[in-house]
Amino acid sequence: MGCSKGASQVQSPAASSFKIFNSIHYSNTPDLTSKGVHALNIFYENALITPDPANPTDKLPDSTKIVAAAKKSLSNTNTPVTLDIESWSYAAAQLPTTIERYIQVVKIFKKTNPQSPVGYYGAIPQNKYNWNNIQPVGSANYVNWQKTNNALTPLANVVDIFFPACYTFNTDTLAWKNFVTAVVSEAKKYNTGKHIYAYIWPQFHEGTGLDLQFVPAAVWKFELETLYPLTDGVVIWSGNKAAGGSTISWDENSPWWQETQAFIARHQIH
Repeated sequence: MGCSKGASQVQSPAASSFKIFNSIHYSNTPDLTSKGVHALNIFYENALITPDPANPTDKLPDSTKIVAAAKKSLSNTNTPVTLDIESWSYAAAQLPTTIERYIQVVKIFKKTNPQSPVGYYGAIPQNKYNWNNIQPVGSANYVNWQKTNNALTPLANVVDIFFPACYTFNTDTLAWKNFVTAVVSEAKKYNTGKHIYAYIWPQFHEGTGLDLQFVPAAVWKFELETLYPLTDGVVIWSGNKAAGGSTISWDENSPWWQETQAFIARHQIH
């Protein structure tokens, strides 16, 4: 599956259907609903799983925690829910167990809260984070990645939403576009018709030469415009730390936010 082919296979949603969700954790971030950025519930793995008493290096679904998370989401069942569990292995020997556990968590959640749309951050398709981890197309890494994604079909069938991570590692926008196009195309292969909401981050990912610096406005605009025809929406996520370790406070005049507002106005997103 070439990237240009993947891009042509997905259709642009109507302007009014594209959604932007708020998972921004900068200090003093306001409610952005009036700006066209909607609420989202996210539960990290410490709220969903617990160490295995028989093997402290492993973690198991914790029904008590999962039920509590599901109950918290009942206050507004129209708000999408992201479950973020990143501890389980995708290695071939462990993959069946990982899939079984992911499915178990969803089933426990839905038994308490069957109304809220729920999906996993970066789990389906397998989140490789970076184009360099899977390219070139047709390589052994790429084919193995696709095989893993095919094996995840039972999990794709029980979630309501796909939440791929489309974070930024450098200023190579072509490589980034190739990566997100490949990821979205893999999600479309499940033929579920379920929404795809891409996680994006106004800062560069850790572990790069640009570690936690803000993404330039022109790159941010490129990413938003690339994802607009490919996906059904985006989740803007952030931590709260700057490159030097200081806490970031909300800034209405931040270039990335100004670009986001221009994007919202341009496409009449509500």
